[in-house]
Amino acid sequence: MPTPEPAGSHGVLPPDVAGRLADFTGRRWALRRIAAWRRASTSPSLLITAGPGGGKTALAGRLLQVSAGTVRIPGVSAGDCRIDAANFCDQRTFASVDPVRVLERLGDQLAETVPGYGAQLLSAAGRSTGNITVRQRVPAMPGAVVSVQGVVINLGDRNPRRAYDEIIRRPLQRLRQGGGGDVVILIDALNEAEAATGSTGTMSLGRLLGMESEDPVPGLRMILTSSRGTVEHELGGHDHFDLVADEPQDSSDVYDYALARLAGRVARAEQLAQRIALVDGGNFLYARYVVDDLLTGRLSADQAAREPLPENLANVYATFLWRERNRDPAGWSQRMRPLLAALTQGRGEGLTRDQLARVTELRVSVVDDTLRACARYLQGTFPQGPFRPFHASFTTFLLTNGEHVVYPAEAAGDLVDRLIRPWVGRWEACEPSTLRYAVEHMVEAITQQSDGSTRDDLTRLLIQTLRDPGYLLAMAARHGVESLLVAVDQATRATPELARSLDPVHSVLSRQIGALLDLDVTEDAEVFLSQIQLEAAAQGETTIVAAVDTFRAGRAWQGLRVLHGKTWESPWLRVSLVGHTRGLTNVAVADDSRHAVTTSYDSTARVWDLLTGRQLQVLEHGGVPFHVEAGDRFAVTGAEDGVVRLWDMATGRLRHEFTPDGPASSGDPPLPWVLRLGEAHSRLVTGWNDGHVRIWDVHTGDALHDFAPPPGGRDLPEPVTAIDVDWDRGRLVSGHMGGRVAVWELGRPKPRRMFQFRANGRFWMDAAHHGDVVACLFLPDGRRVITAGNSWEGTVRVWDPARKGPLAELRGTMRDVSQLQLIDDGRTAVALSAWGTIETWNLDTFERSVTFTPPGQTEGREFGEAAVCALAPDHAIVSLDTGSMTVIDFRRATVLGELTTPGVVRAVAVTRDGLRMVTASTAPEARVWRLDPEGAAQRQGRTTAVYGTATWPTSEAFDLDESYSSDLEFTPDEDIRVTAAEDAVRVWDTDTGQQRFALFEMDLEHHGQSCWREETHERVLVRDHMEGDWYSACPDQFAAFTVGDFRRDFGSYCRHQVHTCEEDGRPLRTDRPVRVAVLPDARTAVAVQADGAITTFGVYTGTVRRRLPGGLAGTPALQTGGRTLLAAWPESLRSWDWRSGRPLLSLDEPLCPWTIALSAGGTHAMVATPDGSVLMWPTREPRAMLRWQTHRGKLTACALGDGGSFALTAAAGTLTLWDVSARPDQPRAISALLMPGPVRRISPDPDDDLTFTVDTGSSGIFTIRTVAR
Repeated sequence: MPTPEPAGSHGVLPPDVAGRLADFTGRRWALRRIAAWRRASTSPSLLITAGPGGGKTALAGRLLQVSAGTVRIPGVSAGDCRIDAANFCDQRTFASVDPVRVLERLGDQLAETVPGYGAQLLSAAGRSTGNITVRQRVPAMPGAVVSVQGVVINLGDRNPRRAYDEIIRRPLQRLRQGGGGDVVILIDALNEAEAATGSTGTMSLGRLLGMESEDPVPGLRMILTSSRGTVEHELGGHDHFDLVADEPQDSSDVYDYALARLAGRVARAEQLAQRIALVDGGNFLYARYVVDDLLTGRLSADQAAREPLPENLANVYATFLWRERNRDPAGWSQRMRPLLAALTQGRGEGLTRDQLARVTELRVSVVDDTLRACARYLQGTFPQGPFRPFHASFTTFLLTNGEHVVYPAEAAGDLVDRLIRPWVGRWEACEPSTLRYAVEHMVEAITQQSDGSTRDDLTRLLIQTLRDPGYLLAMAARHGVESLLVAVDQATRATPELARSLDPVHSVLSRQIGALLDLDVTEDAEVFLSQIQLEAAAQGETTIVAAVDTFRAGRAWQGLRVLHGKTWESPWLRVSLVGHTRGLTNVAVADDSRHAVTTSYDSTARVWDLLTGRQLQVLEHGGVPFHVEAGDRFAVTGAEDGVVRLWDMATGRLRHEFTPDGPASSGDPPLPWVLRLGEAHSRLVTGWNDGHVRIWDVHTGDALHDFAPPPGGRDLPEPVTAIDVDWDRGRLVSGHMGGRVAVWELGRPKPRRMFQFRANGRFWMDAAHHGDVVACLFLPDGRRVITAGNSWEGTVRVWDPARKGPLAELRGTMRDVSQLQLIDDGRTAVALSAWGTIETWNLDTFERSVTFTPPGQTEGREFGEAAVCALAPDHAIVSLDTGSMTVIDFRRATVLGELTTPGVVRAVAVTRDGLRMVTASTAPEARVWRLDPEGAAQRQGRTTAVYGTATWPTSEAFDLDESYSSDLEFTPDEDIRVTAAEDAVRVWDTDTGQQRFALFEMDLEHHGQSCWREETHERVLVRDHMEGDWYSACPDQFAAFTVGDFRRDFGSYCRHQVHTCEEDGRPLRTDRPVRVAVLPDARTAVAVQADGAITTFGVYTGTVRRRLPGGLAGTPALQTGGRTLLAAWPESLRSWDWRSGRPLLSLDEPLCPWTIALSAGGTHAMVATPDGSVLMWPTREPRAMLRWQTHRGKLTACALGDGGSFALTAAAGTLTLWDVSARPDQPRAISALLMPGPVRRISPDPDDDLTFTVDTGSSGIFTIRTVAR
């Protein structure tokens, strides 16, 4: 794309706009009106509209020229039309329509044109994570001050609202405070930005400006242009005029334009100009095409004066196509039509001539000739391009007209087959534009194809592409990880088959997005692939793991390869939202299905990105917020301090606080119980525990209405429990504790109707239900209301406000209704009871369709009643008070899956599109789940962990609650188990379950608290050397993990004592044992007592062999390798030759004892210190000790491999590989891997010192191999 030419120093004029201005005339009245607005109006923005082809962009370009002084207009000064920065939106150019990229452009221009702006921007850059590069003006005189000439800003994937604050709001506010003048920004064609981003669910530029206009920046003036009816509703208060409707009667801009071009060149120029101006409402684009025809001879002056002109712009396009078809019918079908169809499928800047030749399979010379024949309707530089339709109206005409069909579905398929398919398998060499839009092109082709086999083939290609590590790597490196995730997300939404097939890829990227966003994928390609492989292994997606290995085959690389992984996370889980410090109280999802707001006992609410899991805003409260509602732009929270707060989700700004005027009858301030945000109508509805329903204006914060039902049969207030609003008809229905339901007309203080039901032939207590109302909804007909109560009767009732009693009673088998929702366009009601029973009702016939109670969820079941229930369009989510959730397909009456969360679920929110749900529990984290039941259910069979309580044998006198197993070891052939408990070290025969002998038996009553509770370790890993299994011993739990398979239950072990180990004929008794380890000869074990005594003994004979000197009191960490035994305490480390008993090293300094490591042969050892550094030494030469800094934080684990030539270290969840052999004095970090959780332990494989098992606790266990070049 050619570099844009600067328009003076006040903005950038794109080349195609500059070309349009060569013969532009007219619109002087509009320029004068802009100048008058600048001088006299106080409005911060001016919106200029017109229809397609109305000359908006030409006017914006002329305004820049006047501002720069290159064009002079009588009565208009350059100062009156000054523009400090400008952006011309083009929906096919991402950087011109993406809000963040546009703000980067504007900031760069403002740094050049506005004195002091660059300095103010840089002064705030310390708080920004964006990249700001300074361009400086070097002074000619020595000693002069270097000034900031401009900046180049890169904000990455910043939230648009935050970007606006950093680039526009804060610098300009500071300038204004320093006495700076107005700053004027021009943005042209906002409708193009709306069209480009409207279908993606991302924030459009017009929406961003509309949000910010509610809180204008002092001194900022904006001139905006747009097509009619596109962005007016987005923008706040602004001045406005239309280029056609508001044109003065004494002005005729189109006439002036046509006459200026025709005068002296065509006969009867004035008559023709007049005729052109009268057609199509004064459309400049129409006039341009007709004048071009007259000037080129396609249309003679006599013909134009005598015959009717084309009726409108669409007729211009039709005339052109008819002419081409009649001139060369064969050429139309063989050349022109396929080329035009291909042009409609282009994305971004369009398609080059060579790309068009490949797509259409035409010779380059034929493509060139055809392009030149269409040149007046195209944009692009000959000969190579890229080319695209000059105006969006041409594309719309080609796709929608019925006379000149171009068959876009065929073009979409051809584009994929001929432009994209050849790059499969070599994406790293793919053209950037083809790579960026490959998925979008394939999705478009799939959705347009009617032929089943072709659609299936394209679907397979898309699945293959998104499962190809080469594509993932190339896309992430060139266009960013988030763009890659958005592409995958777009593909999963296209068809159900794609959703099922691509869900694993989507899940892998979603769960790793936090790690991947921080990567420079160009530099860290291997880390990117390792992270993908890690998550795929964790989820059991072996095909993705294998695909990464295949992609790496034959490539020289060095790093970490994930061989296997097992995780205890559900395949439904996408991301965890971690940031709160206390348990959660509620959650709500925004209307865009991309963001959510959680509330917590830490007195904050937080805004999250559900796709990436990133925390966007922290909203501080004066008390604990218990209620939350999220809309499109705002979130509203209700807290225990009785204040309802309205927040801007993008910026985190508090917009308003709402409190009722009077106190509740109890004297305490009323508390908000129900919140309903009617953002499209600028209203907030709140229900309070004093029984009042209050309506507020979200922009001004003013109270508009206050409704309260008349006193009922009880003296106590009847808190509001449910609300629904029919904004179009101006009605509201409220449900209350005690069973009352009221229908209100907005603007009237008294209820229109209070519903009552009959019992025993009479109306019952002026109430609609026994118990409390849990739901009340207007039906789509606008007349009827449906309600549900939580009483024992379990009745759902339908009401007509014209009648006093119910219209219908929907009685089923359920009790205690907790949720009610309408589906199928309001024709079906779904009710969910607190016991998990689901019933659906046809609201036309009032007949019950489905009744389903999940197995085990019957009334009186021992699981307890459901704590939280939620409904999606096709699924119900039942959350039990035990912390589990059941997902049910209520249409097919089947259970789809069981989900588990940390803590008890307190709230569930389902996104509007029904694809995700967010759960908030008593734990300080929320979880995002993907509701793809078929794909998740298929993977659920591969869940790789079973938790169960195992009864570990201790002694006959003490049960598991009193004596905890603190350590566990196996001999290599797994015939012997050695356990350490508080009362003894015991050796067991694994075949018979019999105890062989016990060491160090003691009376626990004389020793205080359990040694396990004094420990910092949470898990000890040991390996089954024969089977390749890993076991995990905990104080009261036992979990098993097997590579490729796993064992579910090892059962309980016998407690039969065979004999007691003796020393000198006496039972061996001493202080309590805390650690055991089987030594490398597999026949000797070592036991450490709390008093520091270290003893080796035979595991088959029970004979004590040696007592090692130098042990310390306390609980050490043990590590063995070769003939070396290491024991580490928090302040000391000791090592011995365990065969001879000779001490090797005594080190006294603060250490992290759980990080000690030995190489497989015991030749090298290492340990970490609390400051994040590592000590490493040859075990036989302790004086040759090496110290180096590894991580910023405290290390949690480390290991040595390949005879000590490399090391693995872990801090929190980051695993780093170090090369020690190249420069022993300065080890080099080779690669890093962000694990799914904090690394607890790294265990080397005794048979292969290049392979390690990494334990991340509840996040899973992974087998990783180091790979060298």
